[in-house]
Amino acid sequence: MTPEEIDRTAREGPRSAYLRRTREINDLIRSGGTLSGYERNCAFLNLGGDAFATVSALAGFDHLDDARPVALMDWDADGAVDVWTASRTSPRVRFLHNRISAQGNWIRLLLRGAASNRDAVGARVEIAGNDGLTRVRSVRAGEGFLAQSTRWIHAGLGREGSVARIRIRWPSGLIQEFREPAINRSYLITEGSSSLTPQPPPQQPSPEASDIPTAVPQTSRGRLWLSHRVPLPALPVSDGAGNTEPLNSPEGGRAQLLVLWAEWCVPCHAELQGLAAARDQLAQEGLEVVALHDSRTGGDRETAFLAGISFPHRSAAAAIVTTEILDQTVRNLLGMENPLPVPSSFLIAPGGWLAAVYLGETPLERILADRRRIDAEPSARLAAATPFPGIWLRPDNPSFHALYVPVTLLRHGLLDEAASLLRAREPSFVSSPNYPLVLGGLAERLLLKAGRAGDGIAFYRRSLELDPSNRAIMNNLAWSLSTHPDAGLRNGVEALRWARRAIAVHPDPSPGAYDTLAAALAETGAFADALHTAQTGLRLAQDRRDQTAVARLRHALELYREKKPQRSDPTANSLSP
Repeated sequence: MTPEEIDRTAREGPRSAYLRRTREINDLIRSGGTLSGYERNCAFLNLGGDAFATVSALAGFDHLDDARPVALMDWDADGAVDVWTASRTSPRVRFLHNRISAQGNWIRLLLRGAASNRDAVGARVEIAGNDGLTRVRSVRAGEGFLAQSTRWIHAGLGREGSVARIRIRWPSGLIQEFREPAINRSYLITEGSSSLTPQPPPQQPSPEASDIPTAVPQTSRGRLWLSHRVPLPALPVSDGAGNTEPLNSPEGGRAQLLVLWAEWCVPCHAELQGLAAARDQLAQEGLEVVALHDSRTGGDRETAFLAGISFPHRSAAAAIVTTEILDQTVRNLLGMENPLPVPSSFLIAPGGWLAAVYLGETPLERILADRRRIDAEPSARLAAATPFPGIWLRPDNPSFHALYVPVTLLRHGLLDEAASLLRAREPSFVSSPNYPLVLGGLAERLLLKAGRAGDGIAFYRRSLELDPSNRAIMNNLAWSLSTHPDAGLRNGVEALRWARRAIAVHPDPSPGAYDTLAAALAETGAFADALHTAQTGLRLAQDRRDQTAVARLRHALELYREKKPQRSDPTANSLSP
């Protein structure tokens, strides 16, 4: 770290510095970076204890996966240890099947504690072979990073090997020995028992076999079928005559395929020509195609190209905000900050719900199959988003996913679009426990936008209707109603109610909460009470060494002594919900 970074960390404190660094790492990964530096996975072969040789490529380990945990077990009970890996990148889980043909002898043991813990965690096993080597194993409750290998003790013995002695030191201190067991067997050993009990391992489902895979090259092509549809805001487009209208709306009754393209993009030409040739098929499936080009290009070359291929579908110029909405939505859904390629297509269900995203050229058959799937039951659509069947650990909440888009709009400053979407689609969001927080976040941003403070206060009020226990939202609304420069937006009586409640519901109010209550009292003309309350907040701020709050409260005390209320930035004393 540089001296400047060390100084910044000291000023922030360890927790804030940790959170900042975590955000920086996540931003790096979202931008296409990797913690592994795109280093291939490695496997090393033990050369008799003298050295190791890399067999990564030969054994099929050298994937570009950003792999972390590794778990070992004989999955198919054939005496050869198989490998499971998990990665931060796709594929998230990979099974590496040990198919080496020249296998040696082996023995496998499952320990069960009696006086020790039942799983025998901590037991040490020595397996002495007739070759003079002793294999030492132990039972562990965790292995490596975020991994747990099998509890079975597995020992390879070589082609000619056999076992002379098994010695077990149990966690209880008991030591047991077993002489010359049969090899190529699986045994259960119970603590204190004098015999080895044959114990076949459980049968496991067989993962689908494949050849040793090679790394898949990076590509901008892909299909994203959403497990839960997300609502899109109105997408403004303009026609050749300069008329602007929203492309989709909650009242829309047809499914749409929006194709974002550019005249200079050769793959776009093939995509549009294919859609032109499939006019009848698309009409039969009830799918309206709209070709969208960037409004900043002028449109003459795009119009000429579409006329040249007799494009039978609708075409329009996408407003800058439309392109930004689609781009940021895909980035958020994928968790990556890669720019949107062209062509990119968006399958919109009736009512303006985003159902699927296609990056790059996409086969028509895939689009039509997804169009038919749009009308399926939610459970069938959810199953289509996973590559294989399974059991869901917890029921999913569609309203949680629905908030992806408004949160994305907020994050990128598209406040008008976020506000319109939240108002138009509130029934889709209201069941999410995070919805009141999103409303509060939008309110805070609107208060800083010229002409939108009234909307901001309205969103604060709606947030408290849905969650009347959020002290931060209470505080922020009370501050805005007490101190906003616009007299038409101030309401001292309402501000006082919320400020008192914000302090009442919190066991340890912050200096900022007392600052807000004092501002509300001053707005109602109760300056003596405002002075007393601000002094309480000042003492608390001094005790906590909060210099920002100390300066703000001292300024407030000067105003109240002169019987003047506060007029301030409406978010100057905002608390984080």
